Amino acid sequence: MAIRIDPSLCQGCGACVNTCPGDLLVLSSGQARLRAAGECWNCLSCAKACPERAIRGVLPFVLADAGASLWPEVSGPELRWVCEHPDRRREEFLVRRGD
Repeated sequence: MAIRIDPSLCQGCGACVNTCPGDLLVLSSGQARLRAAGECWNCLSCAKACPERAIRGVLPFVLADAGASLWPEVSGPELRWVCEHPDRRREEFLVRRGD
């Protein structure tokens, strides 16, 4: 899996940079970017921290259709992972935090 940062959504707040456990994200020209894609841990901590939902995980073909993406939606005690396939079909997986 890799991450994709949507430059049209990224506001350059730095939340992802401060959260990345591998110190692999940087701000450049007011936008977040992945410094070394091959070194990404694929933990999606950055996607969880992004208030603009600008970061998504790109799932490998063995897990979903080629080009599918994954992102978190946090609401109170719930963490909902949304998987969107290239045909815009969505699957959602609910995880209660703190259980």
